[in-house]
Amino acid sequence: LIAQEMLVTGEYLVPHANGDLYSEKPPLFFWLVCAATRLTGGTVTETSARLPSAICALGVIVVLGLFVRRLFDRETALLAATIFATSMVTIGLSHAVFLDMPFTFFITSCLCALYAGYVGWPRATPAGGGTDAAAPSPMTPREAAIAASPQGAGLGWMCLGFAALVAIFIAVWQFRVAHAHLGNT
Repeated sequence: LIAQEMLVTGEYLVPHANGDLYSEKPPLFFWLVCAATRLTGGTVTETSARLPSAICALGVIVVLGLFVRRLFDRETALLAATIFATSMVTIGLSHAVFLDMPFTFFITSCLCALYAGYVGWPRATPAGGGTDAAAPSPMTPREAAIAASPQGAGLGWMCLGFAALVAIFIAVWQFRVAHAHLGNT
């Protein structure tokens, strides 16, 4: 309804529902539905409304798979991606018109990039297929901030609002506590 009203009125910055201001959620999800609607024919349908959630679910599977592959190996990455893809919550939310799956995609991307920027990736060896754990390539905190979280955090904010900052804060705090507990400060 909100996305259809955006398409009809051309008012994309401030969402409206039945002519009334809709300020309960930020507009990103509705923008995604509008983009899917333009790709699928110009009027909001069940398919165009569900398409952003489905694409974002695939995005989470890819990001998770690549992240775990980089940290461990191909089999572990495949297992992690399969577990996520076949969970009932993922299946349900990827078929629904909810903000949760786009939010999950943006925050997962943000946190994976933040981890990579903070810890650094081990460099892969071309012939052996493994990693050279003795040769990490850490970024400076500034590079990590530039490369990692602003885009994902910003899009998460535009998708679900304040919950994005809370999720990132809790994840970073847990990472710091675990990192300190292991003696790797």
